[in-house]
Amino acid sequence: MNNALVTNSSATSPLRAGMCSVSFRKLTAEDIIALALRARLQCIEWGGDVHAPVTAGAGRLKQIRDMTLDAGLSIASYGSYFRLQQHGHEDFGRVLEVMDQLGTRTVRIWPPRIASAMSTDLDWKRAIEETLAVSDLASAHQAEVSFEFHVGCLTDTVESAIRLMQSAARSNLRMYYQVYLGGDPPVKSVRSLLPWLAHVHVAHCSGAIRHSLEEGACYWIPLVQELARSGKERALLLEFVKNDSQDQLLSDASTLRRWVNESAAIPHP
Repeated sequence: MNNALVTNSSATSPLRAGMCSVSFRKLTAEDIIALALRARLQCIEWGGDVHAPVTAGAGRLKQIRDMTLDAGLSIASYGSYFRLQQHGHEDFGRVLEVMDQLGTRTVRIWPPRIASAMSTDLDWKRAIEETLAVSDLASAHQAEVSFEFHVGCLTDTVESAIRLMQSAARSNLRMYYQVYLGGDPPVKSVRSLLPWLAHVHVAHCSGAIRHSLEEGACYWIPLVQELARSGKERALLLEFVKNDSQDQLLSDASTLRRWVNESAAIPHP
């Protein structure tokens, strides 16, 4: 594993600490890489809205890939803004081209913009059909399709996320996860999603208010330990930070790296 954090010569966590480039949309890709290095992170999810849009051009995308890898970082995924029932197959084809040019095999997409509690049987029928279609298109690129776990979307609860995964039942379909407080304990939620879980977006928020990651230790430490126990390589990607502060990102990265480092002692398959 690239730049793996270890507690001793024989214990290595399967988890990687990284960041989403969308955390700092005003920075250039070069600046994002420099920040990730300062934070001693291991990987980046490149976002498709600012840093790696489908309009960027193959030359720029390959430059971003090469700069990332030359810096000793890996590319965890391509965070696209392709959305079911809003974009078509041609749009997804361009997304897959960007993914290829960045050199990653995981592309994150969005489910329909409808809360699961408001969805109808027809909404689900259409969503499953389109999920199968993008899954098949991604298979031709040996790629995994990972859905966003987000409020206001069809996959806004653990139950609705699992429903989509089980209904489509394609081997290259995955889910992301991020903590939303107020429901089941996050560790219980992530345990339910483990069979389909790709990566995790990491932040500590109460509603729209952002806090330091350290303040969410009671939620995040058990979650990190559960992920380590599963033994599967996954990226923990810092997303939005308090006050959009680079100093806060450095602090949160230090916290996350410590938790990942400590998780190396947990037995896993």
